[in-house]
Amino acid sequence: MQAYSRLHPGVLCFGFLSVLLLTVFAGHPVVRLLSLLGALCFAAFERGLLRAAVRALPFFVLLALCNPLFVDDGVTVLFWLFDRPVTLEALLYGVMQSVSLGAALLWCGIYLRVLPAEQWLYLFGKRCPRLILTLCMALRFVPLLLVRLREADGAQTSLGLQTAATGRGRVRGKLRVLASVLSLSLESAMETAASMQARGFALRGRTRSALHRLSFGDALTLGLMLFSTAAALAAGGGLSYSFYPRASALFPNGRSVWLCAAFGVLAFWPAIYEGWKLAAWKYCESKI
Repeated sequence: MQAYSRLHPGVLCFGFLSVLLLTVFAGHPVVRLLSLLGALCFAAFERGLLRAAVRALPFFVLLALCNPLFVDDGVTVLFWLFDRPVTLEALLYGVMQSVSLGAALLWCGIYLRVLPAEQWLYLFGKRCPRLILTLCMALRFVPLLLVRLREADGAQTSLGLQTAATGRGRVRGKLRVLASVLSLSLESAMETAASMQARGFALRGRTRSALHRLSFGDALTLGLMLFSTAAALAAGGGLSYSFYPRASALFPNGRSVWLCAAFGVLAFWPAIYEGWKLAAWKYCESKI
């Protein structure tokens, strides 16, 4: 993801919001599948994200199977379970909801790595500095807390303080570690606030250095994103889809095909751009 993360933060932010909103609010199954496949292709460049997606697969399968157990709408009955009909339409709806949620979470994980906290501060630090600083600290809090918990637990174990044989003793040891880590986090938050205040953060008239300039790759990516997003928004109800009482046709006309193709460009462009840059780098290495 190194090549794609070097694009302008504004372009990356626009692409993230476009693909995320269309994934969540467009009800068409093809759009959701394209979003998930595009996210998986891009996550393949980061092994940690791909492993996390594979580990979360059983949860999404369970989520997809839960819908037909509680919703019996639909006319195509597959079988009966506990005197309740399990319909094909309810199963398809559950699968698509699971695909949409998985794609949205995966895109969020991707852009949290592509757009780190300093990029968000660069984009919105002048307009709403306190709000964006709070959001960045909140997003950073959970990963940092997990790291500190592992460090503190390892330190307690090496000192021989986590060797209690009873369950109550182990619980007390874990609570002691959690209390120490939370105290450290609160102290770190106070130090961060004092440091930002000493640096004049959020003061009026504060200047900033322009670290980013629009390049050819930025312009090309932004143009493709604008075209794809405009085509999808122009569809209006063309990207909607009905599962009940019977699943409607995927492509009732040729316009739906072109609109889904436009969204496919938006979803797969990050992976295409990253692969293109990686191939160019490997080609230049082979010529040395």
